[in-house]
Amino acid sequence: MDSFDLAFQRLADLTNYERKKPDAPYRFDLAGMEGLLLRLGSPEKGLGTVVQIGGSKGKGTVASLLAGLYHATGSSTGLYASPHVRDLTERIQYCGRPVPREQLLVHVQRVGEHLQEGQTWFEAWTAVAVLLFEQRRPDLCIFEVGLGGRLDSTTALPRQACCLTRVELEHTQVLGETIAEIAAEKSAILREGMTCITGFSGVALEVLLHQAEELRVPIRVLGRDFAFEPLERTAEGFRVRFGFQGRESRIMDVPLFAEVQVESLTLACALLQELDEHRLDKILGAGFAPTFRESLPPARFQVLQSDPPVIVDGAHTDESLGLLARDLQAAFPGRRFRMVLGMASGKHYRCGLGRLAPLVDRAWVAPIVGKPSQSPVELQAFLREKGVSCELSAGIGEAVRTARQEQEDDAGASEVPVAAGTEESGLLVTGSLYAAGEALAILDEK
Repeated sequence: MDSFDLAFQRLADLTNYERKKPDAPYRFDLAGMEGLLLRLGSPEKGLGTVVQIGGSKGKGTVASLLAGLYHATGSSTGLYASPHVRDLTERIQYCGRPVPREQLLVHVQRVGEHLQEGQTWFEAWTAVAVLLFEQRRPDLCIFEVGLGGRLDSTTALPRQACCLTRVELEHTQVLGETIAEIAAEKSAILREGMTCITGFSGVALEVLLHQAEELRVPIRVLGRDFAFEPLERTAEGFRVRFGFQGRESRIMDVPLFAEVQVESLTLACALLQELDEHRLDKILGAGFAPTFRESLPPARFQVLQSDPPVIVDGAHTDESLGLLARDLQAAFPGRRFRMVLGMASGKHYRCGLGRLAPLVDRAWVAPIVGKPSQSPVELQAFLREKGVSCELSAGIGEAVRTARQEQEDDAGASEVPVAAGTEESGLLVTGSLYAAGEALAILDEK
Protein backbone atom coordinates (compact mmCIF):
# COMPACT_ATOMS: atom_id res chain seq x y z
CA MET A 1 0.00 0.00 0.00
CA ASP A 2 1.56 3.34 -1.07
CA SER A 3 1.48 6.61 0.89
CA PHE A 4 -1.65 7.75 -0.96
CA ASP A 5 -3.63 4.66 0.04
CA LEU A 6 -2.22 4.69 3.57
CA ALA A 7 -3.36 8.27 4.16
CA PHE A 8 -6.92 7.53 3.06
CA GLN A 9 -7.00 4.22 4.91
CA ARG A 10 -6.14 5.91 8.19
CA LEU A 11 -9.30 7.97 7.93
CA ALA A 12 -11.31 5.04 6.59
CA ASP A 13 -10.47 3.04 9.73
CA LEU A 14 -12.15 5.59 11.99
CA THR A 15 -15.60 4.86 13.39
CA ASN A 16 -18.18 5.75 10.75
CA TYR A 17 -21.68 6.32 12.17
CA GLU A 18 -23.16 6.52 8.68
CA ARG A 19 -22.36 2.83 8.26
CA LYS A 20 -22.81 1.73 11.87
CA LYS A 21 -25.56 2.65 14.30
CA PRO A 22 -24.29 4.45 17.41
CA ASP A 23 -24.21 2.26 20.51
CA ALA A 24 -26.84 3.21 23.05
CA PRO A 25 -24.41 4.81 25.53
CA TYR A 26 -22.55 6.80 22.84
CA ARG A 27 -22.94 10.55 23.14
CA PHE A 28 -22.07 12.89 20.29
CA ASP A 29 -20.50 16.22 21.21
CA LEU A 30 -18.61 19.07 19.54
CA ALA A 31 -15.48 18.69 21.67
CA GLY A 32 -13.82 16.24 19.29
CA MET A 33 -14.34 18.50 16.26
CA GLU A 34 -13.39 21.67 18.12
CA GLY A 35 -10.22 20.03 19.42
CA LEU A 36 -9.23 18.75 15.99
CA LEU A 37 -9.70 22.19 14.43
CA LEU A 38 -7.64 23.78 17.20
CA ARG A 39 -4.77 21.32 16.64
CA LEU A 40 -4.92 22.12 12.92
CA GLY A 41 -4.46 25.82 13.63
CA SER A 42 -8.13 26.88 13.50
CA PRO A 43 -8.50 26.81 9.69
CA GLU A 44 -12.23 27.51 10.00
CA LYS A 45 -11.34 31.13 10.81
CA GLY A 46 -9.98 31.49 7.28
CA LEU A 47 -13.27 30.62 5.60
CA GLY A 48 -15.36 33.31 3.97
CA THR A 49 -19.17 33.21 3.92
CA VAL A 50 -20.42 29.91 5.34
CA VAL A 51 -23.93 28.46 5.05
CA GLN A 52 -25.07 25.32 6.89
CA ILE A 53 -27.92 23.14 5.56
CA GLY A 54 -29.82 20.82 7.91
CA GLY A 55 -33.11 18.97 8.12
CA SER A 56 -34.39 15.43 7.72
CA LYS A 57 -34.94 15.39 3.97
CA GLY A 58 -34.00 17.62 1.08
CA LYS A 59 -30.88 19.10 2.68
CA GLY A 60 -28.55 17.54 0.11
CA THR A 61 -30.66 18.86 -2.76
CA VAL A 62 -30.83 22.37 -1.26
CA ALA A 63 -27.06 22.37 -0.66
CA SER A 64 -26.27 21.24 -4.22
CA LEU A 65 -28.75 23.66 -5.79
CA LEU A 66 -27.41 26.60 -3.77
CA ALA A 67 -23.86 25.74 -4.82
CA GLY A 68 -24.92 25.48 -8.46
CA LEU A 69 -26.91 28.73 -8.45
CA TYR A 70 -24.18 30.70 -6.71
CA HIS A 71 -21.53 29.42 -9.10
CA ALA A 72 -23.77 30.06 -12.14
CA THR A 73 -24.05 33.71 -11.11
CA GLY A 74 -20.30 34.20 -11.25
CA SER A 75 -18.68 33.16 -7.96
CA SER A 76 -16.63 30.26 -6.64
CA THR A 77 -18.20 27.73 -4.26
CA GLY A 78 -17.12 24.97 -1.92
CA LEU A 79 -19.62 22.25 -1.06
CA TYR A 80 -19.28 19.65 1.72
CA ALA A 81 -22.09 17.10 1.28
CA SER A 82 -23.06 13.73 2.76
CA PRO A 83 -23.47 10.93 2.24
CA HIS A 84 -21.75 10.24 -1.04
CA VAL A 85 -23.62 8.03 -3.50
CA ARG A 86 -20.85 6.53 -5.62
CA ASP A 87 -17.46 8.00 -4.73
CA LEU A 88 -15.99 9.62 -1.64
CA THR A 89 -14.92 12.68 -3.61
CA GLU A 90 -18.59 13.67 -4.08
CA ARG A 91 -18.43 14.94 -0.49
CA ILE A 92 -15.95 17.75 -1.15
CA GLN A 93 -16.64 19.81 -4.26
CA TYR A 94 -15.16 23.01 -5.61
CA CYS A 95 -17.11 25.02 -8.20
CA GLY A 96 -19.42 22.11 -8.91
CA ARG A 97 -16.79 19.41 -9.36
CA PRO A 98 -15.60 16.76 -6.89
CA VAL A 99 -12.05 17.44 -5.76
CA PRO A 100 -9.81 14.55 -6.95
CA ARG A 101 -8.21 12.36 -4.28
CA GLU A 102 -4.68 13.41 -5.25
CA GLN A 103 -5.63 17.04 -4.54
CA LEU A 104 -7.14 16.07 -1.18
CA LEU A 105 -4.11 13.99 -0.19
CA VAL A 106 -2.08 16.72 1.53
CA HIS A 107 -5.10 17.65 3.66
CA VAL A 108 -5.90 14.01 4.45
CA GLN A 109 -2.31 13.51 5.61
CA ARG A 110 -2.40 16.64 7.74
CA VAL A 111 -5.66 15.63 9.43
CA GLY A 112 -4.29 12.12 9.98
CA GLU A 113 -1.33 13.57 11.91
CA HIS A 114 -3.66 15.35 14.36
CA LEU A 115 -6.23 12.67 15.10
CA GLN A 116 -6.79 11.59 18.70
CA GLU A 117 -8.44 8.53 20.22
CA GLY A 118 -12.21 8.55 19.74
CA GLN A 119 -12.12 10.79 16.66
CA THR A 120 -14.84 9.88 14.15
CA TRP A 121 -14.78 9.46 10.40
CA PHE A 122 -17.16 12.39 9.88
CA GLU A 123 -15.08 14.72 12.06
CA ALA A 124 -11.97 13.85 10.05
CA TRP A 125 -13.56 14.43 6.66
CA THR A 126 -15.20 17.66 7.81
CA ALA A 127 -11.73 18.85 8.79
CA VAL A 128 -10.35 17.83 5.37
CA ALA A 129 -13.06 19.94 3.71
CA VAL A 130 -12.28 22.92 5.94
CA LEU A 131 -8.56 22.73 5.08
CA LEU A 132 -9.29 22.48 1.36
CA PHE A 133 -11.68 25.44 1.46
CA GLU A 134 -9.26 27.51 3.56
CA GLN A 135 -6.61 26.91 0.89
CA ARG A 136 -8.83 27.71 -2.12
CA ARG A 137 -10.90 30.49 -0.52
CA PRO A 138 -14.22 30.03 -2.38
CA ASP A 139 -16.64 32.96 -2.18
CA LEU A 140 -19.24 30.72 -0.53
CA CYS A 141 -18.77 27.56 1.55
CA ILE A 142 -21.78 25.28 2.02
CA PHE A 143 -21.73 22.56 4.69
CA GLU A 144 -24.45 19.92 4.83
CA VAL A 145 -25.27 18.54 8.29
CA GLY A 146 -24.45 14.86 8.69
CA LEU A 147 -26.70 13.90 11.63
CA GLY A 148 -29.09 16.01 13.68
CA GLY A 149 -27.63 19.46 14.18
CA ARG A 150 -26.88 20.38 17.79
CA LEU A 151 -23.82 18.13 18.02
CA ASP A 152 -22.98 17.67 14.34
CA SER A 153 -19.36 18.37 13.35
CA THR A 154 -20.42 21.11 10.92
CA THR A 155 -21.98 23.06 13.81
CA ALA A 156 -18.48 23.73 15.17
CA LEU A 157 -17.87 26.08 12.22
CA PRO A 158 -18.67 29.82 12.05
CA ARG A 159 -21.76 30.40 9.89
CA GLN A 160 -23.56 33.43 8.56
CA ALA A 161 -26.79 31.72 7.49
CA CYS A 162 -28.49 28.35 7.64
CA CYS A 163 -31.39 26.43 6.15
CA LEU A 164 -33.56 23.79 7.83
CA THR A 165 -35.59 21.88 5.26
CA ARG A 166 -38.24 19.61 6.82
CA VAL A 167 -38.50 17.17 9.74
CA GLU A 168 -39.28 13.45 9.71
CA LEU A 169 -38.98 10.66 12.25
CA GLU A 170 -35.40 9.53 11.60
CA HIS A 171 -32.42 8.36 13.66
CA THR A 172 -34.78 8.16 16.62
CA GLN A 173 -32.24 6.20 18.72
CA VAL A 174 -30.05 9.34 18.70
CA LEU A 175 -32.28 12.36 18.02
CA GLY A 176 -35.48 11.54 19.90
CA GLU A 177 -38.76 9.71 19.48
CA THR A 178 -41.01 12.63 18.46
CA ILE A 179 -41.06 15.32 15.80
CA ALA A 180 -40.69 17.96 18.52
CA GLU A 181 -37.57 16.29 19.96
CA ILE A 182 -35.97 15.88 16.53
CA ALA A 183 -36.85 19.47 15.60
CA ALA A 184 -35.16 20.68 18.79
CA GLU A 185 -31.94 18.86 17.87
CA LYS A 186 -31.98 20.35 14.38
CA SER A 187 -32.99 23.85 15.52
CA ALA A 188 -30.01 23.93 17.88
CA ILE A 189 -27.70 24.86 14.98
CA LEU A 190 -28.96 28.44 15.38
CA ARG A 191 -26.52 31.04 16.66
CA GLU A 192 -27.00 34.75 17.33
CA GLY A 193 -26.01 36.78 14.28
CA MET A 194 -27.17 34.34 11.60
CA THR A 195 -30.36 34.17 9.55
CA CYS A 196 -32.37 30.97 9.05
CA ILE A 197 -34.41 29.92 6.02
CA THR A 198 -36.79 27.04 6.74
CA GLY A 199 -39.34 24.64 5.34
CA PHE A 200 -40.39 23.54 8.84
CA SER A 201 -44.13 23.44 9.56
CA GLY A 202 -46.47 22.50 12.40
CA VAL A 203 -44.92 21.53 15.72
CA ALA A 204 -41.42 21.56 14.23
CA LEU A 205 -41.83 25.20 13.23
CA GLU A 206 -43.12 26.06 16.73
CA VAL A 207 -39.95 24.56 18.23
CA LEU A 208 -37.75 26.45 15.78
CA LEU A 209 -39.48 29.80 16.33
CA HIS A 210 -39.09 29.43 20.09
CA GLN A 211 -35.36 28.73 19.72
CA ALA A 212 -34.98 31.63 17.28
CA GLU A 213 -36.75 34.05 19.62
CA GLU A 214 -34.37 33.23 22.46
CA LEU A 215 -31.34 33.85 20.22
CA ARG A 216 -32.87 36.78 18.27
CA VAL A 217 -32.34 34.94 14.99
CA PRO A 218 -34.49 36.12 12.04
CA ILE A 219 -36.49 33.26 10.50
CA ARG A 220 -37.89 33.22 6.95
CA VAL A 221 -40.52 30.54 6.54
CA LEU A 222 -41.65 28.73 3.39
CA GLY A 223 -45.31 29.52 2.78
CA ARG A 224 -45.17 32.70 4.85
CA ASP A 225 -42.23 34.78 3.63
CA PHE A 226 -41.63 33.07 0.29
CA ALA A 227 -43.54 30.41 -1.62
CA PHE A 228 -43.90 28.30 -4.72
CA GLU A 229 -47.04 27.14 -6.53
CA PRO A 230 -46.86 24.42 -9.20
CA LEU A 231 -49.32 25.54 -11.88
CA GLU A 232 -49.00 22.59 -14.27
CA ARG A 233 -46.72 19.78 -15.33
CA THR A 234 -44.97 20.13 -18.64
CA ALA A 235 -43.07 17.62 -20.76
CA GLU A 236 -39.86 18.83 -19.14
CA GLY A 237 -41.00 19.43 -15.57
CA PHE A 238 -43.19 22.11 -14.00
CA ARG A 239 -44.55 25.57 -14.66
CA VAL A 240 -44.20 27.26 -11.28
CA ARG A 241 -45.18 30.58 -9.74
CA PHE A 242 -42.51 31.77 -7.30
CA GLY A 243 -43.01 34.49 -4.71
CA PHE A 244 -40.20 36.10 -2.71
CA GLN A 245 -40.33 38.99 -0.25
CA GLY A 246 -40.13 42.39 -1.90
CA ARG A 247 -40.67 41.03 -5.43
CA GLU A 248 -43.56 40.48 -7.77
CA SER A 249 -44.37 36.83 -8.31
CA ARG A 250 -42.61 35.20 -11.23
CA ILE A 251 -43.81 32.29 -13.41
CA MET A 252 -41.08 30.01 -14.74
CA ASP A 253 -40.72 26.70 -16.52
CA VAL A 254 -38.58 24.56 -14.23
CA PRO A 255 -36.89 21.40 -15.62
CA LEU A 256 -37.41 19.31 -12.47
CA PHE A 257 -39.60 16.20 -12.34
CA ALA A 258 -40.40 15.98 -8.61
CA GLU A 259 -42.36 18.55 -6.63
CA VAL A 260 -40.07 18.04 -3.65
CA GLN A 261 -37.19 19.19 -5.89
CA VAL A 262 -39.11 22.38 -6.66
CA GLU A 263 -39.52 22.91 -2.91
CA SER A 264 -35.76 22.50 -2.47
CA LEU A 265 -35.13 24.96 -5.30
CA THR A 266 -37.40 27.49 -3.59
CA LEU A 267 -35.45 27.14 -0.33
CA ALA A 268 -32.16 27.53 -2.21
CA CYS A 269 -33.44 30.67 -3.94
CA ALA A 270 -34.55 32.12 -0.59
CA LEU A 271 -31.03 31.51 0.72
CA LEU A 272 -29.63 33.14 -2.41
CA GLN A 273 -31.81 36.19 -1.76
CA GLU A 274 -30.53 36.36 1.80
CA LEU A 275 -26.92 36.22 0.63
CA ASP A 276 -27.25 38.58 -2.35
CA GLU A 277 -30.48 40.08 -3.68
CA HIS A 278 -29.06 40.64 -7.17
CA ARG A 279 -28.22 36.96 -7.66
CA LEU A 280 -31.85 36.01 -7.15
CA ASP A 281 -32.86 38.48 -9.88
CA LYS A 282 -30.42 36.78 -12.26
CA ILE A 283 -31.63 33.27 -11.44
CA LEU A 284 -35.28 34.21 -11.94
CA GLY A 285 -34.40 35.75 -15.30
CA ALA A 286 -34.00 34.03 -18.63
CA GLY A 287 -31.34 31.44 -19.35
CA PHE A 288 -30.65 29.93 -15.94
CA ALA A 289 -33.30 27.16 -15.82
CA PRO A 290 -30.94 24.44 -17.15
CA THR A 291 -28.73 25.09 -14.12
CA PHE A 292 -31.49 23.76 -11.87
CA ARG A 293 -31.35 20.23 -13.26
CA GLU A 294 -27.56 20.30 -13.73
CA SER A 295 -27.08 21.18 -10.06
CA LEU A 296 -29.12 18.32 -8.62
CA PRO A 297 -27.23 15.71 -6.59
CA PRO A 298 -27.42 12.09 -7.79
CA ALA A 299 -30.16 9.65 -6.73
CA ARG A 300 -32.79 12.25 -5.85
CA PHE A 301 -35.58 11.42 -8.29
CA GLN A 302 -32.86 11.00 -10.89
CA VAL A 303 -34.45 10.25 -14.26
CA LEU A 304 -31.87 8.35 -16.30
CA GLN A 305 -34.31 7.59 -19.10
CA SER A 306 -37.79 8.90 -19.79
CA ASP A 307 -39.46 6.29 -22.01
CA PRO A 308 -39.72 3.78 -20.54
CA PRO A 309 -38.59 5.57 -17.40
CA VAL A 310 -35.56 4.50 -15.41
CA ILE A 311 -35.50 6.30 -12.06
CA VAL A 312 -33.11 6.12 -9.12
CA ASP A 313 -34.19 7.68 -5.82
CA GLY A 314 -32.69 7.24 -2.36
CA ALA A 315 -36.02 7.54 -0.48
CA HIS A 316 -35.88 5.49 2.73
CA THR A 317 -38.48 6.82 5.18
CA ASP A 318 -42.27 6.85 5.30
CA GLU A 319 -42.53 10.46 4.16
CA SER A 320 -39.89 10.31 1.43
CA LEU A 321 -41.28 7.05 0.02
CA GLY A 322 -44.75 8.57 0.04
CA LEU A 323 -43.50 11.67 -1.79
CA LEU A 324 -41.77 9.41 -4.29
CA ALA A 325 -45.06 7.62 -4.95
CA ARG A 326 -46.84 10.96 -5.45
CA ASP A 327 -44.23 12.24 -7.91
CA LEU A 328 -44.09 8.98 -9.87
CA GLN A 329 -47.86 9.04 -10.35
CA ALA A 330 -47.82 12.67 -11.41
CA ALA A 331 -44.75 12.56 -13.65
CA PHE A 332 -45.58 9.23 -15.30
CA PRO A 333 -49.37 8.84 -15.07
CA GLY A 334 -50.62 5.31 -15.64
CA ARG A 335 -47.13 3.87 -15.74
CA ARG A 336 -46.35 0.63 -13.90
CA PHE A 337 -42.90 -0.15 -12.50
CA ARG A 338 -40.45 -2.89 -11.77
CA MET A 339 -38.75 -2.02 -8.49
CA VAL A 340 -35.37 -2.86 -6.96
CA LEU A 341 -35.40 -2.20 -3.22
CA GLY A 342 -32.63 -2.20 -0.63
CA MET A 343 -33.04 -0.53 2.78
CA ALA A 344 -30.83 0.09 5.80
CA SER A 345 -32.10 -1.39 9.04
CA GLY A 346 -34.17 0.55 11.54
CA LYS A 347 -36.16 2.67 9.09
CA HIS A 348 -39.87 3.55 9.35
CA TYR A 349 -41.03 2.42 5.92
CA ARG A 350 -44.39 0.61 6.03
CA CYS A 351 -46.71 3.56 5.32
CA GLY A 352 -44.52 5.00 2.58
CA LEU A 353 -43.78 1.67 0.91
CA GLY A 354 -47.48 0.89 1.16
CA ARG A 355 -48.20 3.99 -0.94
CA LEU A 356 -45.56 2.97 -3.47
CA ALA A 357 -46.67 -0.67 -3.79
CA PRO A 358 -49.80 -0.02 -5.93
CA LEU A 359 -47.53 1.35 -8.68
CA VAL A 360 -45.33 -1.76 -8.71
CA ASP A 361 -46.00 -5.01 -10.57
CA ARG A 362 -42.76 -6.79 -9.83
CA ALA A 363 -39.96 -6.26 -7.30
CA TRP A 364 -36.57 -7.55 -6.21
CA VAL A 365 -35.25 -6.93 -2.68
CA ALA A 366 -31.61 -7.25 -1.69
CA PRO A 367 -29.19 -6.37 1.12
CA ILE A 368 -26.93 -3.30 0.93
CA VAL A 369 -23.18 -3.74 0.78
CA GLY A 370 -21.28 -2.66 3.90
CA LYS A 371 -24.26 -1.50 5.98
CA PRO A 372 -26.78 -3.28 8.25
CA SER A 373 -29.82 -3.90 6.06
CA GLN A 374 -33.52 -4.29 6.63
CA SER A 375 -34.33 -7.98 6.30
CA PRO A 376 -34.96 -8.74 2.60
CA VAL A 377 -37.27 -11.57 3.72
CA GLU A 378 -39.32 -9.12 5.77
CA LEU A 379 -39.51 -6.65 2.88
CA GLN A 380 -40.49 -9.45 0.51
CA ALA A 381 -43.31 -10.54 2.82
CA PHE A 382 -44.58 -6.97 3.15
CA LEU A 383 -44.64 -6.41 -0.62
CA ARG A 384 -46.32 -9.75 -1.27
CA GLU A 385 -49.03 -8.80 1.24
CA LYS A 386 -49.57 -5.70 -0.92
CA GLY A 387 -50.01 -7.84 -4.03
CA VAL A 388 -46.55 -7.27 -5.53
CA SER A 389 -44.70 -10.21 -7.09
CA CYS A 390 -41.37 -10.10 -5.25
CA GLU A 391 -38.12 -12.06 -5.40
CA LEU A 392 -34.97 -12.10 -3.26
CA SER A 393 -31.62 -11.20 -4.81
CA ALA A 394 -28.11 -11.69 -3.50
CA GLY A 395 -27.29 -8.03 -4.07
CA ILE A 396 -28.49 -4.75 -5.56
CA GLY A 397 -26.27 -5.18 -8.61
CA GLU A 398 -27.72 -8.58 -9.46
CA ALA A 399 -31.27 -7.29 -8.98
CA VAL A 400 -30.70 -4.24 -11.19
CA ARG A 401 -29.18 -6.34 -13.98
CA THR A 402 -32.12 -8.75 -13.88
CA ALA A 403 -34.77 -6.02 -13.80
CA ARG A 404 -33.08 -3.98 -16.51
CA GLN A 405 -32.69 -7.01 -18.77
CA GLU A 406 -36.38 -7.87 -18.37
CA GLN A 407 -37.26 -4.28 -19.24
CA GLU A 408 -35.12 -4.40 -22.37
CA ASP A 409 -36.44 -7.85 -23.35
CA ASP A 410 -40.02 -6.60 -23.06
CA ALA A 411 -39.23 -3.57 -25.20
CA GLY A 412 -37.84 -5.67 -28.03
CA ALA A 413 -39.69 -8.96 -27.68
CA SER A 414 -42.73 -8.32 -29.79
CA GLU A 415 -43.41 -6.71 -33.14
CA VAL A 416 -47.09 -6.43 -32.25
CA PRO A 417 -48.08 -2.80 -31.50
CA VAL A 418 -48.69 -1.99 -27.85
CA ALA A 419 -52.38 -1.87 -27.00
CA ALA A 420 -53.92 1.56 -26.65
CA GLY A 421 -53.74 2.89 -23.12
CA THR A 422 -50.87 0.61 -22.07
CA GLU A 423 -47.18 1.45 -21.76
CA GLU A 424 -43.97 -0.42 -21.11
CA SER A 425 -43.04 -0.84 -17.44
CA GLY A 426 -40.58 1.59 -15.95
CA LEU A 427 -37.70 0.69 -13.64
CA LEU A 428 -37.37 2.16 -10.15
CA VAL A 429 -34.47 1.69 -7.75
CA THR A 430 -35.10 3.01 -4.23
CA GLY A 431 -34.85 2.43 -0.47
CA SER A 432 -31.40 3.87 0.25
CA LEU A 433 -28.74 6.19 -1.15
CA TYR A 434 -26.31 3.31 -0.70
CA ALA A 435 -28.49 1.06 -2.85
CA ALA A 436 -28.78 3.93 -5.34
CA GLY A 437 -25.01 4.16 -5.61
CA GLU A 438 -24.70 0.45 -6.36
CA ALA A 439 -27.46 0.72 -8.95
CA LEU A 440 -26.00 3.75 -10.72
CA ALA A 441 -22.73 1.91 -11.23
CA ILE A 442 -24.62 -0.87 -13.04
CA LEU A 443 -26.95 1.40 -15.00
CA ASP A 444 -24.03 3.50 -16.24
CA GLU A 445 -22.66 0.34 -17.85
CA LYS A 446 -25.93 0.10 -19.77
